[in-house]
Amino acid sequence: MFESFHRWLDRKLRVDAYELRGDEIVATGLPRRRFRLRDVRSWQSLYIGGGAPSVCVEFTDGRKADFSDRYEQLFRILHETARDRELEFFTA
Repeated sequence: MFESFHRWLDRKLRVDAYELRGDEIVATGLPRRRFRLRDVRSWQSLYIGGGAPSVCVEFTDGRKADFSDRYEQLFRILHETARDRELEFFTA
């Protein structure tokens, strides 16, 4: 019982967790953020020297945001749904 509670708590409090809900990508952990797929102009995976992977997203209104993607869920979602908007892979 403790193990199932621990898994549930981990999913609820997980930082940098993402899922696709309809046409929105929702950060299910903390902080809670969401955006629509149609608002993504381009995106790029970033792996910087041993740190957690991140994804940089440019939106159609010109805003840019970096999302930490420790579990690579956001990468998988965008790779499957917006592959045509992916920019070249970047490693530093």
